[in-house]
Amino acid sequence: MNRAHSKRLMHGAWILSVAGLIAKVLSAVYRVPYQNLVGNTGFYVYQQIYPLYGIIMTMALTAGPVFVAKVAITSPDLTTRHQTLRRLTGVLAGFGLVIFLGNFAGATTIARWMGDAQLAPLIRVVGCMGLTLPLLAVGRGYFQANYSMVETAWSQVVEQVVRVAVIILVAVVAVRASWSHYRTGTWAMTGGVFGAVAATIIIGGSWLRQRHTPSTGINRVLGHDAGPSWRHLVWQTLTEGGALVLYAAILLILQLVDSFTVAKALVRSGVPVALAENLKGIYDRGQPMVQLGLVIATALTQSLLPP
Repeated sequence: MNRAHSKRLMHGAWILSVAGLIAKVLSAVYRVPYQNLVGNTGFYVYQQIYPLYGIIMTMALTAGPVFVAKVAITSPDLTTRHQTLRRLTGVLAGFGLVIFLGNFAGATTIARWMGDAQLAPLIRVVGCMGLTLPLLAVGRGYFQANYSMVETAWSQVVEQVVRVAVIILVAVVAVRASWSHYRTGTWAMTGGVFGAVAATIIIGGSWLRQRHTPSTGINRVLGHDAGPSWRHLVWQTLTEGGALVLYAAILLILQLVDSFTVAKALVRSGVPVALAENLKGIYDRGQPMVQLGLVIATALTQSLLPP
């Protein structure tokens, strides 16, 4: 690795670190005004479904792009790389479609497993983000494979800014209009959809600009069967990609377990439903502190790493 290449790689890593820190701070801080506006029960409604959103966006914005970049970098030549990325887009589109249809068709069942059938509309909204999965994961992974991190960083920050803005706006409107907690939660979840669409626009616009640049544009691959097979890519996505998602979303998975167990356990122990929801909302108030702690720990760790 020559000096210029190493410098570009370090610069890209620094950009991604700063963008990731900004995004994590925004993702943690917005919950404080939101929960103060909607109350404990309103925060319970939102937090019950948030882990599902977080896991999907981990696939699209963090673990997914890392997996795609790894697959792209290991390709022996550009032709194989482009063919592999096209097939990988199809594989991830299939996974995204399964997420979308699964959330829509199984929303009521999932909500009942959580002990609250009224959560079904929120689950359906979250399912819509599965449709952005292939474009975000492959788009960001393509740029990361080319050591161009600016597009990834911008998409990450813009996604969080748009999402947080929509959530706070919804909370303010809901309080003034006296919306129910479930209606408020449903509209708040659309913030994730709008954020994902905004990130997709950023990535798509950058890809189109680069495509029309002769020196760096994407070459067309017509009639050339290069790259790994569809079956191999599906298996690689399930094993390697799945492992990355599990690693990156471990805290979200634990929160998802809470969504399926805490409120239901309280009700089964004899606590009234309304009080159980309120108590779960109080319990969830600690999540922003956990996230801020992780952000600070991550920042300190990165500052101690040698250049």
